[in-house]
Amino acid sequence: MKIGILVHGRHVEAMDWEKLAWGEAPHRLGVLPMMVLVALNAGIENVAGIVFGTGASEKDGIKEAEYTKRLLLEHMGKLGEFELIKSHPRVQQNCDLVLLDKLFRGITCDIEAKNTDEEVANAAKIFSQLGVDEVKQVTCGSHAPRCQLVQLKVRASGGIPRGQLWSCYGDDMAFAGSEVKDVAIMEPPHRGDDPMLSAPIHAYQVFPRFYEIPGAERKVAALRAISDVIQNA
Repeated sequence: MKIGILVHGRHVEAMDWEKLAWGEAPHRLGVLPMMVLVALNAGIENVAGIVFGTGASEKDGIKEAEYTKRLLLEHMGKLGEFELIKSHPRVQQNCDLVLLDKLFRGITCDIEAKNTDEEVANAAKIFSQLGVDEVKQVTCGSHAPRCQLVQLKVRASGGIPRGQLWSCYGDDMAFAGSEVKDVAIMEPPHRGDDPMLSAPIHAYQVFPRFYEIPGAERKVAALRAISDVIQNA
């Protein structure tokens, strides 16, 4: 079994970017330590390649994926501050540490992708060329539900080979000022006892269009209008 790991990018202007990327030792893993843990659990020798996305943002003239890789390489010596990594049996062997270093220096930075959909589709192609059978997505806890959805959408459109199995791992972090439980998910009505089953319009059809509203003021006005309707129902 050949394994590929896709680490989803995080816009470099995101609040608390470095905390999201690295986490808070010793127990809260950001996306980079979580990626390391996933690689250790998979068996370093089984990991055929790692892809970092994206090129959607940049800092100091360095694209997002490359900036993230640089942070990882600069912080390699601090990985032992995380208890799950420090105590991992594969970290106790010097030969495995050498393999980790080689693996991380060979990370592919996908600076062509500009969004999550392109990250997944591009990674699927890269991993196909490497003969990967199983792909593990790694991302922020707040971002994981959408990454899983995007992966399923790309698969349904034929962008992922049928024999390439994907799974998603969320880390211990949430977007600044929020918790993972704040992420909202809307499914189409599907239960026979749901009175909205045959309704002419559904929430999952309406709310994604919120992001098409131009300007923060109009977005706030729309949210207030919806909130008023719900409170007065």
